Amino acid sequence: MPEIAFDQLIPSLRLDGRTAVVTGAGRGIGRETARTLAAAGADVLVTDIDEPSARAAADWIRREGGSAEHHILDVTDEVQVSAFAAEVERAAGVIQILVNNAGIVTMAPFLELREDEFDAVVAVSLRGTYLMTRALLPGMRRSGWGRVISLSSMLGKTPAPYTAHYSAAKAAIISFTQAIAKEAAPEVTVNCLCPTNVVTGIMDEDFEFFGEREGISAEELMKRWIEAIPMGRLGQPLDVARAVLILAGEAGAFTTGQALNVSGGEEVH
Repeated sequence: MPEIAFDQLIPSLRLDGRTAVVTGAGRGIGRETARTLAAAGADVLVTDIDEPSARAAADWIRREGGSAEHHILDVTDEVQVSAFAAEVERAAGVIQILVNNAGIVTMAPFLELREDEFDAVVAVSLRGTYLMTRALLPGMRRSGWGRVISLSSMLGKTPAPYTAHYSAAKAAIISFTQAIAKEAAPEVTVNCLCPTNVVTGIMDEDFEFFGEREGISAEELMKRWIEAIPMGRLGQPLDVARAVLILAGEAGAFTTGQALNVSGGEEVH
C-alpha cells in the first residue's frame, strides 16, 4: 500500500453511493442498523417478513432525511430470496452491503425443545444468512466491492442453558462467515458480530421465561445481566449498528473472516 497523506489517514464513515440490504429491519437491531446506514448516506432496503413494521421503519428513515424503501421478505424462502435479489439488482444495481440480521429467539430446556422450534430458529438465523449471502455475493464480486455482515451472538461463542438451538445456529454463522470470507476475498469482506444482551422487545420474552421457570423478577434478572458486563450497562441497538457501520465502509477494508464481540467486555474471545 502506498504511503497515505497525514490528512487522509482517517477514512470517512460515509456510504454515499452504496446500496445496503438489512434483513429483519422492522424492529430492534435491524431497524437501528438500517437507520444508521441511511444516516451515513447509503440507500437502504429495509426488509422484514412483517410488512407494517418494515413500512414503518422505512417511513421513519425517510422522515429523518435518509433514503429507504421497504420490502416484504421471508429469508427462509429460496424462491422469495432469489426473486428479491433479481428485482433489486434490476432496479438499484449491485447491492454492495448486506446485513444478515433476521433471526428469532426462543428458549426451552433441551429435553423440552420441540423439533419445529429447533427448525424455525435454525431456518431464520442460519438458512436465511446462507440464502441471502448466496443471492447477493455474486453481484458484489462482479462489481469488485462488497460487505457481508451477519449477526451472530455472544451465545455463539459461550452458550447458555435453554438456548441449545439458538446457540448452535449462531455458532454456525461464525463458521459460515469464516469459510465464506476466504472465498469472497479480495473483492468482498465477510464478518459477523456477536452482541451481548441488547435492549429490544425480545427482552420481555426473556423476563417471562425466567420469571415462570426460576421465579426471578425482571428487575433481578436485569441486575444480574448488568453485573456481568464490565461496561456496566446492557447493549443498545445503536451499539451494534455503529459496529456494522465501521465494517461497512473503508475503515473495515482489511477486516474479514472475523466474529467481533459487541459485548461491553462480557465476551472476550
